[in-house]
Amino acid sequence: MQFIINGPDIPDALLQAHEEGRVVFFCGAGISYPAGLKGFDWLVDEIYRLCGTGRKRLEEKAFQNKQFDTTLNLLEDRLPKSRPGLAMRKSLAKALKPNLRKKGAIDT
Repeated sequence: MQFIINGPDIPDALLQAHEEGRVVFFCGAGISYPAGLKGFDWLVDEIYRLCGTGRKRLEEKAFQNKQFDTTLNLLEDRLPKSRPGLAMRKSLAKALKPNLRKKGAIDT
């Protein structure tokens, strides 16, 4: 299946495996820059802003050491546990709004 004209042809079996949670697609750093998205540090800051909180001491230390995934894990650990990760996932979805109208936004 092709999602965009002249894009890669992704086998249906691979897409089905993804839907079933048996495979994850990893894209290299920078793939989102042409669509106007910023770096991982910006994303972490934006998630904190959208969650309505600031970084605690340990989170700040991880952030300053550019351990952005650790920073987000620490944040998720202290968010309300009624539905773990929900606040972060909602914030992530809001933050990751690419500008697909930018020239070259979907070239990669």
